[in-house]
Amino acid sequence: MVRKGKRREKGKVAGKYFIALLPLVLVIGVVVFMLTSQQSSQPLQTGTGPGRIAPDFTLNVITSSGLTPERLSLSTLRGKVVLLDFVLSWCPHCNSMEPTLKRLYNDFRPYNVEFVTIAGDDERTDEDQTAAFVARHSIPWKVVFDQRLEVFARYNVQGTPTYYVVDSDGTIVGNLVGSQTYESLAALIRRALNN
Repeated sequence: MVRKGKRREKGKVAGKYFIALLPLVLVIGVVVFMLTSQQSSQPLQTGTGPGRIAPDFTLNVITSSGLTPERLSLSTLRGKVVLLDFVLSWCPHCNSMEPTLKRLYNDFRPYNVEFVTIAGDDERTDEDQTAAFVARHSIPWKVVFDQRLEVFARYNVQGTPTYYVVDSDGTIVGNLVGSQTYESLAALIRRALNN
């Protein structure tokens, strides 16, 4: 009988400890929840996937007359939706997409959407051919020249044309590779405008 009494006492003591520790466990749980919630509301890291902060770059502007000393940084366009258009001047798909991009530019310019073409320099093109590309298409938005393909690498461009749409906070909404329809690019721009 003595043993049963000791078990009951031990059970009562264990129950008291459990009841006493329960609020502490709940407080720790709430603190952990709050800390993890704060982390998820912090800005995402730079990267090239949707939901990531678009990598910044600064490149020289190229016009139909050639490379200029004017420089453009993506970060200066914060507060606006931006369509990034990665091209190579010799690329047939890049050339055939210019009328579609002009239509998009004309339709979305009133909504404060910026277009930036990043023209790459590889073994099949150079500054002069890129300037001729700008002249041939009478591109009305900024074209920058990525002489070492560093921005191409930062954005993991594997083929041209490649398009990225960045919202006004600098977050990538999505990207598309290859020839696209007006509607597929317009849908990405609309999604960025609605963010």
